[in-house]
Amino acid sequence: MALTLIKCNEDHEYEQFIRFFLKYRDQMTPPYPLTYTLQLISTQVSKGHIIMGLDEEGEPGGIVTYYYGNPDNDFQDRESLLVEILLIKKEYRKTTAFFQGLEYLINGVTEADCSVSQVFFYAHADSAYLRRLYSKFANPVAKREGEFGELDVYSTSLEALSAFIRSFHRHS
Repeated sequence: MALTLIKCNEDHEYEQFIRFFLKYRDQMTPPYPLTYTLQLISTQVSKGHIIMGLDEEGEPGGIVTYYYGNPDNDFQDRESLLVEILLIKKEYRKTTAFFQGLEYLINGVTEADCSVSQVFFYAHADSAYLRRLYSKFANPVAKREGEFGELDVYSTSLEALSAFIRSFHRHS
């Protein structure tokens, strides 16, 4: 049940991302209404980056979206990276798919030779799944008001995240 990871660059890849996100937006915590989902799609495609995991048939099994910088600062603080959306089909949640995606993200950031030193993740306060997942490799550093309630902000250095992924390989 492995996924092939790609970074969306082509129109057909963005179309797959959009269809997947629209179809599975109800699995977000809380479920995202259509108008908000469309706003996120627009921002992700125009200012963000999208990694998509494709199954054996070429269909999406999960997505990770991220920004260099913080949208609150109009993406000016380029030493930070914000992972905004993580959405994985239920059948891939207890696999290594997330860690493969995280490694793909880290490798892409490292190869881009950018100045990212800190990585941030948002988890809705009601999302026990994401809070448990992120706490394995990042620390809660703040709370902020999101579109649909309180978000926990997790942070780790890019170096610590890379070390965590390397240790994950040694134990898997």
